[in-house]
Amino acid sequence: MATAQPQQTINTLFGQTEQRCLEMFAESIKEANHCGNDKWGITLYKDRVRLIVGSIVVCTLEAGSVWFALDRNFQGSTDHAFLDKAVDWKWTPRYDYVAVPSMSGYYKPSTPGIHAQTWAKIKKMHFSLIDKAALKYRKLRAPSKKVHSEDFMDYLRQRLNDPTIPDPT
Repeated sequence: MATAQPQQTINTLFGQTEQRCLEMFAESIKEANHCGNDKWGITLYKDRVRLIVGSIVVCTLEAGSVWFALDRNFQGSTDHAFLDKAVDWKWTPRYDYVAVPSMSGYYKPSTPGIHAQTWAKIKKMHFSLIDKAALKYRKLRAPSKKVHSEDFMDYLRQRLNDPTIPDPT
């Protein structure tokens, strides 16, 4: 069941990485919205927050890190190689999608000085996956739309002091 309090969930999940994780999540929301404000939604649970585009989860805040779905067919082989060596990134075979070919992993932005470079590599492949998911699916699934968390959106805007974080339709 997708019912929880935003502040309570975020406090449970994150320590010092909270700000960076929330900023990356907000950037992912903005990219999803750029593809269509009827294509995405947020689901808030006690132990995680998910960004869903169409029928797939593309990003999840959980346990001090962010899980990202990345475009499997992205043409930046140096980006993939960079992530292979990144200490804050861990590939996982879990949650790879067939409908929108993907690969995935967890990022915990805890190593000082390399976050910007690591996020830039992840972001290219992640945003490519978001764009492809938005093309594949006409709109957000009705069950996901029903449980969209306005409370989390309000919390995120306030926490990041960013009124430009959009709402879906």
